[in-house]
Amino acid sequence: MKDRLVVLAKTMPLRIYAIACADRLEDVARAAALEVRTSRQFKKYVDELEEIRADAYYRLLAYCEKPGPGPVDQVFCDPPAI
Repeated sequence: MKDRLVVLAKTMPLRIYAIACADRLEDVARAAALEVRTSRQFKKYVDELEEIRADAYYRLLAYCEKPGPGPVDQVFCDPPAI
């Protein structure tokens, strides 16, 4: 299933990002986030965003707005440990 989601991220990255975060599929979320960033679709809306935490969406926005390449170890689904 993960492989199929990564493939789908090329055509619907924001939707797949939200699904991946809701299901805690970090590697899929990372692949989808890269597609969202590349396609500049991070300001769009999809219904699946209602299913994720605001901090997961915030991390996506921060990742998309940073100049240069994003960190390869960026975490999207879970908040960082304090």
